Amino acid sequence: MGEVLNNQSFSLCVLCVADLDKPVDVSEAKKAISQILLSENSRFSSIVTRDEKGVLNWEKTEVNVDDHVFVLHFPPHLSLYDKHIEEYISDLHLSKLDPSRPLWEFHFINYKTTKGEAIAILKLDNMLGDGTSIVSLARACSTIPRNHTLISSPSQHTQHPPISTRKYSQTQTTAWHGPEFITRIWNGLLTLVLVMWYTLHDLITTFLISKWMEDSRFPIRGHPGVELLPKVMASCTFTLQDIGEIKERVDGGVDEMAKGNSFGLLFLGMPMKKLKNPLEYVRRAKHMLDKKKMSLAAFLQSKVLRYIT
Repeated sequence: MGEVLNNQSFSLCVLCVADLDKPVDVSEAKKAISQILLSENSRFSSIVTRDEKGVLNWEKTEVNVDDHVFVLHFPPHLSLYDKHIEEYISDLHLSKLDPSRPLWEFHFINYKTTKGEAIAILKLDNMLGDGTSIVSLARACSTIPRNHTLISSPSQHTQHPPISTRKYSQTQTTAWHGPEFITRIWNGLLTLVLVMWYTLHDLITTFLISKWMEDSRFPIRGHPGVELLPKVMASCTFTLQDIGEIKERVDGGVDEMAKGNSFGLLFLGMPMKKLKNPLEYVRRAKHMLDKKKMSLAAFLQSKVLRYIT
C-alpha cells in the first residue's frame, strides 16, 4: 500500500486531532516523541528512497524532533479560538510534507476551545499507516498499561454455542442423498460461473473507465482543481460503547487489523435515475454490492498495482 500511495497524484495525509484538558508541555512532548514514538515505529525515523532498480525502500535517518514539532501562536485576548483552529487545520490539508525528512509532524495549539484547553495534531503521510494502525500506535505510546484494553473483548459479551461432539451413526454418514448432492454440485458450478463473469466484467469496466470512459456529471462530482481548495472540518462523535459493539459485530480487533491490509480498487456505480421509493436505492445498492462481493477484481487489481509500482 505504501508503494501505491508514494505518488504525487495521491499525496494522502492523515490528521489525528486530540482535544486536551490541559495545555501541552512542549519540552516533555518532544522527549516522549524521541523516547517512545520513534522507538515504537521505525517508519517515523525513516525516509522513502528508491534504489538503482527503482524499488522503494524505507531507509533509517537521523531525526531532529525540532523539525517536526510546531507550536502555534494566535492573536491574544480571545476567549475561544475554535474558528482560528478550524482554519489552521483546513490549511494543513493543503500543505505537503517534506520528502527529505520522515513524513510526520506534530502541531501543538495551547489555546482554549469549546472542547478543551489545548489541541494536539499529528499529521502523517498515509504511507506510515492507516487509521487503525495509528490508533494501535497511540495506545502503545499512551500511559495506559500495555495489557489493558479500552474496548472489552468480544468473548465477554458474546456467548458462542458449544461445539457439538455427538457422533453420527454409520447409516447417517454413508446414506446416499442423491438430489441433495446434485443440488450442491449445481450450486457450486453456478457460483463458479458467476464469480468468473463478475470478475471479468469488473476488470473490463475498470480498464475502460481508467482509459476512455468518463464519469457522468452530477452535483456531488468535483470540478478539476477541487483538490486544491480549502477543506472544511466536520466531526461526528461515537462513544466507546458504540465502537465496542461494532467490534463485536464484525468479530475483529485493533491488533488483528493492524497486522496489515491490502490495497485495491473497486468502482461502485451511483444510481442516476430519480426513484419514487427511497428504499429502492437501498435495494439496488445491496444488489450491486452482492455482485461485487462475488468478484475477484479487487484482489487481482491489488496484484496489478503491486506489479506496476
